[in-house]
Amino acid sequence: MKKLCRIPLFFLASAAILAPLLGFAPTANAFEADGHAAIEREAYARLKARPASQGLPDGLSILHKLYEANVLKEDVADLVVHTTYPDISFERQFAQDRQVYHFMAPNRPVVQAAKLKIGNQPASLEQRQQKLLQGVLPDCFRMMYYFFRETIRNSQGASQAGRGIYVLMHVVGDSYSPEHATRTPDLNGLVAVKGWRLSRFGWPQGAKEFEPARDNCSGRTMAMLHRVAQAKADKCWRGTEGVTQALSPLANAAAIALEELLVTTYRAQLIANANAPAIDDLWRSYAQAYFQPQGCTVQGNDFVYATGTLGDGKSETIPFVFGAAYTYTPHVPKPGQSKAGEWAQSLNAFTFDRFPMNSWYVVAASGHAFGRDAWGWGVEMNHHWTPAGADERGVFWRRIPHGYALTASAQPGYAQRHLTADGKALALGRAIQVEGLYAPNVLVVPMLNATLQGRIGVGVMPLVSQPEWAVVSGASLAWNVGEDFGRRFLYSWRLALGYDYDTSALPAYHTVSLKLGFNSWKGRVIKNPLKRYNEVLPDK
Repeated sequence: MKKLCRIPLFFLASAAILAPLLGFAPTANAFEADGHAAIEREAYARLKARPASQGLPDGLSILHKLYEANVLKEDVADLVVHTTYPDISFERQFAQDRQVYHFMAPNRPVVQAAKLKIGNQPASLEQRQQKLLQGVLPDCFRMMYYFFRETIRNSQGASQAGRGIYVLMHVVGDSYSPEHATRTPDLNGLVAVKGWRLSRFGWPQGAKEFEPARDNCSGRTMAMLHRVAQAKADKCWRGTEGVTQALSPLANAAAIALEELLVTTYRAQLIANANAPAIDDLWRSYAQAYFQPQGCTVQGNDFVYATGTLGDGKSETIPFVFGAAYTYTPHVPKPGQSKAGEWAQSLNAFTFDRFPMNSWYVVAASGHAFGRDAWGWGVEMNHHWTPAGADERGVFWRRIPHGYALTASAQPGYAQRHLTADGKALALGRAIQVEGLYAPNVLVVPMLNATLQGRIGVGVMPLVSQPEWAVVSGASLAWNVGEDFGRRFLYSWRLALGYDYDTSALPAYHTVSLKLGFNSWKGRVIKNPLKRYNEVLPDK
């Protein structure tokens, strides 16, 4: 009964699991969810009213054909909003290397651009913004290009794998939010892409400068960062006050970009060969129309700045078409290998959408119990399920990287305190505690770029004469450190700090642990040409 009195601490330790699952996590949306919805509806409305022209059928026919090709989930009469849901994916929302899903920059290129000097003088704001564009746009464009090509090849499978047209539409919509990017006065070109202020404890002064006021948006915005508590520009989708569903110039421009993305996708669906250069031509035209950086010209598949714009006498290029990389086949499977990298695009999805598969640790734990220090050591194995779906309301539970953990730890303190029937000390080999835990990766902590893993389950010492069961709960913060390694670069070193509450006090009621090990990765990829998706290991 005495131990049961400590169970309230079990619930406190479990908060790491329950809070994110119940939705108590902060988010950094572009515009607002209502804004994404209004922009998507406007794109559909514009397309429905679009007459036939230039060899294209009318917009109603285009929408119907996109539905028949499984690009859209509903036919014309039943269209509903889906672009609001990608923001619910925690990994993409908070991880520094997933900010491209919101047309934003990870930390490193923002810091590099903020510290830029021309000669011995700090660079101007325009030069810093250009440097940032050069650092982040290649990844933004590569991901958008891959997802566009993937949607053309297998629209339904792309959606089931957590990508597809609605995720791509969400990225395009985000690029029109003043908190995520700065647009040219005509709203079609790019001046800057921004990082997320919440993802770092301290930013260089050059990153915190405010940009000039904008006529098409209320709310002060920073030139290189998305604000947090004062991000009033998220409401910039709203138009004239008192007019229902009126859109601002920025939101209207975003709706036009979404309309043209759907039309471009329709055109690409008409091309029989999924690897035809004509698909690249369509993407090239679309990117030039809505994503050309200010001050750039177009040369082939690259946006190119004039020589010496950053004072170094060199021209700078930003690639935006990646056909050669996309069609590269990294692996030819051997007969009978059903889960090898069968399809040519496995590596493309793996680059931007990988998740932990298994992790292995050696663990040292320490606490305080029975008036003395207590410690234990052992091993731990975690298996993580890959989340699925990103464009439907009902897949929230499937978006969480669920998992389980199995641990085995030696308890020297227990062995010292317990004697066998003949009065001898218990052998350490019998003082082994085994735990089975539900252990989802519930959240990425932006400022630490660490994964918060919740833990809840049971433990037992199976080799003692009277096995004692325990309830175990806690949480771990885990980091991937160093460079990926392995023949296919499928492994990363992993460091974790943990806290556990154990009702059996093994090695103590409250313990902290240090875990060192590594994890393997898997990507959500589509097995072409089947209309389904599989999780397969990519080759490299």
